[in-house]
Amino acid sequence: MKGSKSFLKSEAEESFYGVSIVDAATGKYVAVLRVVMQLAYPKGHLPELFEVFGKEKLLQFLDIFSGTIIKVPPQDALEHCMRDVVIYLRLHDVPPSHRPRFVRTLAKKYQTTSGDIRATFVKIEKAFKELELNLK
Repeated sequence: MKGSKSFLKSEAEESFYGVSIVDAATGKYVAVLRVVMQLAYPKGHLPELFEVFGKEKLLQFLDIFSGTIIKVPPQDALEHCMRDVVIYLRLHDVPPSHRPRFVRTLAKKYQTTSGDIRATFVKIEKAFKELELNLK
């Protein structure tokens, strides 16, 4: 419609999708956040993030990370990292003189080599130190 304008709503009236535009011609509020998310990044997952986080957390997320590319690792990568942390935690409190036996046990359990278990321990220990995390 020529001459009709829509303005972002500034009052606190709620809609299902959290952001509404009032159509000046009709005076009706139109919930648009999901459409805006889909249009802004058609191949992204903003609508799914809305479903997971809800309106408030999604708007906060968008405010903080606007323009940032965020990659989520595949499930198998997360599981592998969890395995590595479990290996580290199992060995952490074992006295160094007893570790070789535990290393062999873990290598057998995870179907890998003792060298891989030792390397995993060193890698995760380094990560804990870099993040200044202490196990008490």
